[in-house]
Amino acid sequence: SQFKNNFYMQIVVGTQSTIVTFEEGIYIGSSVGQTLSIRKYTSDGAMLPMAEHMCVDKVDRIEFSPDGSLVMCLLLSRNAVQVFSVPTESNSLGSDVWKCRINEGIAGMINACWSPCSQYILTESDYGIHLCFWSLFETTDAVHQKSSSQSKKGTGAWLL
Repeated sequence: SQFKNNFYMQIVVGTQSTIVTFEEGIYIGSSVGQTLSIRKYTSDGAMLPMAEHMCVDKVDRIEFSPDGSLVMCLLLSRNAVQVFSVPTESNSLGSDVWKCRINEGIAGMINACWSPCSQYILTESDYGIHLCFWSLFETTDAVHQKSSSQSKKGTGAWLL
């Protein structure tokens, strides 16, 4: 609770922010415009800069992967997702960063989320046209699930 109070006092109005806690500690991802910043929250209340990345457009949402090793930026105006590795103490500023970009194309994109194993991203197209399962670590094509006339938004019918 003390962490949340300190953290929320430091958020700048108009930014997108998210928090993740994993073995390495507490990490905070925030964005202003196209810039993603990752900071580590220390026990003395400081926020150490760990990484800063430029995305191709304004970041609409930030989400850490379930295992905390990656961070996803949703760029709705570009129908795209950008993913970056989260730096750790042994892999901090100046180190190589793993990154990728997923472009959904003309079908549009209204949402993206992580798989529980952190190895896939699920994207949802505009108007419920299709879902795409993108592998971050295999070079195979994405798996597309087309909408059926029977599926209704929010019913989970996509996952059957």
